[in-house]
Amino acid sequence: MITQKKTRLKPVERIFNLGNKQKSVELRLDRNENTAFWTQNEIQDIKELMSEKMFCRYPDDQNVINAMSKIFGVNTKNITICHGANGGIKQILEWLTMPDDLIFGIEPSYIIYQVFGGLYRCNFKGYSLNPDLSLDIDLLINSLRNNKPRIFFLANPDQPSGQQLSPDNLVKLFNACQENNTTLVIDQPYVEFADYNPMDDIGIVPGIVYIRSLSKSAGMAGLRLGSIIADEETTQLFVYSRAPAEINNFTALVCEYLAERPGLIDNRCEKIINLRKKTVLTFKESGFETIDTSTNFFHIRLKTSEHANKFKKGIDKRGLKVRGPFNYPLDSVLRITIGTKEEMSKAIKICKDEYSDAAYLNS
Repeated sequence: MITQKKTRLKPVERIFNLGNKQKSVELRLDRNENTAFWTQNEIQDIKELMSEKMFCRYPDDQNVINAMSKIFGVNTKNITICHGANGGIKQILEWLTMPDDLIFGIEPSYIIYQVFGGLYRCNFKGYSLNPDLSLDIDLLINSLRNNKPRIFFLANPDQPSGQQLSPDNLVKLFNACQENNTTLVIDQPYVEFADYNPMDDIGIVPGIVYIRSLSKSAGMAGLRLGSIIADEETTQLFVYSRAPAEINNFTALVCEYLAERPGLIDNRCEKIINLRKKTVLTFKESGFETIDTSTNFFHIRLKTSEHANKFKKGIDKRGLKVRGPFNYPLDSVLRITIGTKEEMSKAIKICKDEYSDAAYLNS
């Protein structure tokens, strides 16, 4: 019997690590990874905490929940751990939707909302950002009232835009969701870099679900640890559906290590924020049009999409990897992740050299 293809699943471009095939001089600032988080002393500390029992025993999920409770400042009864933020998105769709339900989202944003939505036979409706990357909140709320989606997925701050809703607009959106029995899911991979946390304004109440991870803030993208934060009743639904021992002992060890060092994540994120602001200013002073964000990346905007693609190829040949251009209104934009000070200095030089040599930019 041949397995039937799921025709509703949307194809998505995957980026694979080429390992040793990558050029040694390549500067990768294209994946929003926090490569500057861990010091050699901290890595050595973690190595010394490891034991042979980590390899033969199942992990204790409750220890991880306790650690994440300390890190996020949330009661343990409101936390479900999951295999990265993507695992949380999948669990939410599995438990909160039925076939043919409608889900809302922003475009461009994470394609995974549509991919997993299609997996559970949901219909997706996206709303485009304005040219200035803002969102017409009143138009969105009117559509929400007319269509009454089951879930609204909102990455806040979002990517690739890097923008976030204002606290007032977020509360307006949440109230509209409440009125129409729509669950608001706020995806927060970049919240540690943002100006505010929606959880502080809205709280943990029925009708809203938060997705948190340590991938961006604590440089743990390779360890795949995420969490769903919700009211106790909703949390119990998610707990029922998750597999036992879903995370591994090494991931648990690193999470517990961070929980015992309060302030470490915030301090490191603050350094990235400061470096991002300085880097944006340097690019601007060098003649680039820049777009700052509330994340660990920023944008440079070229004149056209064609210019952006040519510029990307040019700096790629010089050893710098970035992402973009994206769909409208980011179709002439390139996204640059904040790395170390040394990496950003190299990135600035490469971009300036390409900018001065690129005659096509004047066309």
